[in-house]
Formats: sequence, structure tokens, C-alpha cells
Amino acid sequence: MTENFWQQEKERIRINKSNVNPIIQQTYDDKKALVPNKNFRELYYNCMQGDLNIKAYEKSDNLSLDDLGMLICRDVGCELQYCQASMLDPYEKPFENCDEHYKKFYQCQQQEKRRYSYDNQGRSMQEHIAFMLEKRKKEKMHGLIRQEIDANKQIQLEKELISKDKKNEHKIVVDEKI
Repeated sequence: MTENFWQQEKERIRINKSNVNPIIQQTYDDKKALVPNKNFRELYYNCMQGDLNIKAYEKSDNLSLDDLGMLICRDVGCELQYCQASMLDPYEKPFENCDEHYKKFYQCQQQEKRRYSYDNQGRSMQEHIAFMLEKRKKEKMHGLIRQEIDANKQIQLEKELISKDKKNEHKIVVDEKI
């Protein structure tokens, strides 16, 4: 009888190495089965798209200043989520830590709350959210276009330098022959 008991105990310990209550372990396993792990890039894409719940929440009448700050700074929040989710990936870690993202998200929220509190220009919270989201969207697009223009200018300058270098090399070769 005792030998059988100790064999069962040894098997139980082998199966449950971390010594977690079997009910809790089953709960963890059920959660993993229901919620599949997603790639952090996929999570970022879904966050930036926004879902219908967020769109409906933006139009809600009972918003607080904190809600306003979070809704307007959603893009910065998505970047923070991207950083946090990437930390869990064992193969790819693009960031050392997410401290800078935390600071940026917090500062964005504080700035938007102050902006609405001191200078809302007679707009309701919903109108202010829509206005600021459109403004941030235009600023990002302008920034992307500006980066593309700067990149094209840089490429053009490099092409000119390369062509000048080739002309100078040709001139040096011709001078050496003479």
C-alpha cells in the first residue's frame, strides 16, 4: 500500500513540476486554448485599426478627461503595447525596455487633458476628440511625406556625388595616360 502511494505521489510531482494546484493549472490551460498567442506585430496592427467599440466609446456622452486623453493618444498607446508585447517574444526583442514609451504615453495624455481643460474652443469632448484625431492623422501623414521627400533628396544628392566621383576618376585616369 505504501509503495503504491509513493509511486502515485512521484507521478503527481513529475506531472506538476511547478507544484501548482491542478484546478489552477487547468484554468491556465483552458485560457491558452481559448485565447491563442498572437504576434506582437499583429496586435499592433489591430490596435491601430481600432474596433467598433472604441468608435462607439468616442461618441459616448459620459467621457472623463482621462478617457479623452487615452482616446486621443491611442496611437502612442499602441506603440507602448507593441513594445510590451515584443518583450514577451523570446526570439526577437527590438527594445531594451519600454520606459521611453511609458513616458511618451503619459506625457501625451497629460498634454491632451491640459489642452482640453484650458483651450477647448467651445467644443464638446466628442467634437474635441474627433478634431484632435484628425489633426494627429494629418500631422503623421505630413511627417511621413516630409520623410519621403527628405529621403528622395538624399538619394538624389548621393547620385550626384557618385556621378562626380566617376567623372573625377575618369579624369585622373586620362591625366595619368598623358
